[in-house]
Amino acid sequence: MRAANFDIGAINAFILSYVPDQTGFEEESKWFGQLASKMKNEGLSKAGHIEDVNEIVRELNFLHHTCLNLYRDARYIGLFKTAKQNIDELRSKTSGSATDVETMLQGLYGLLILRLKKTPISDETRDAMKTMSDLLAYLAVMYGRMKKGEMNASLN
Repeated sequence: MRAANFDIGAINAFILSYVPDQTGFEEESKWFGQLASKMKNEGLSKAGHIEDVNEIVRELNFLHHTCLNLYRDARYIGLFKTAKQNIDELRSKTSGSATDVETMLQGLYGLLILRLKKTPISDETRDAMKTMSDLLAYLAVMYGRMKKGEMNASLN
């Protein structure tokens, strides 16, 4: 929204670039309009995230720690160990106080921006971001299970 300066014409042009039909366009346009209203109502026209996003990030961070420390999910722990050094390096280059989840999301967003700008991406950066992407993908699966009530904390 901010990248388009809340310009509805630019937003509609973006939507038309990927939506195949009028029904899809109307749904997307409505969603973007609601997003713009939320951002303006929450005073986020210059920076920041809507509260819905902040809540999801808090839930993901809680789940991240739950998978590591409570569930002790072996696959998750393995993915985290693989990504940990890359997360720490990225955090040291950005806002040093961000959580692991926030750092990974910021990194993937940065990668997206580089790709959109067609900026060359080094193999080292690509490999580092892959470790974070893999971890977040698994966390997303776990998040879906959590939201459906499918996670079980059987710790006896």
